[in-house]
Amino acid sequence: MKQDGKNSIIRLKRVLLTDKDNLPNGLMKVLRADLDRVLGSYFDYSPDSLKVDVDIDSNGRYCFRAEAVAERVKTVKTI
Repeated sequence: MKQDGKNSIIRLKRVLLTDKDNLPNGLMKVLRADLDRVLGSYFDYSPDSLKVDVDIDSNGRYCFRAEAVAERVKTVKTI
């Protein structure tokens, strides 16, 4: 394949990944609320410490990271 063809493929891939990078409106807000509910069931933590990040890797896959700081683990009832 000629260099121009390779460059075209690279540009197209960048355009498609950039377009995919636009998450639906409100997704991060809902995701944070869901994570807060789940984490709050298991940990005493400040919701302000919750950091959520969603990126796209070079293969177009979503990479999700969440980080929070907890003061303690709650006692969990088991069946």
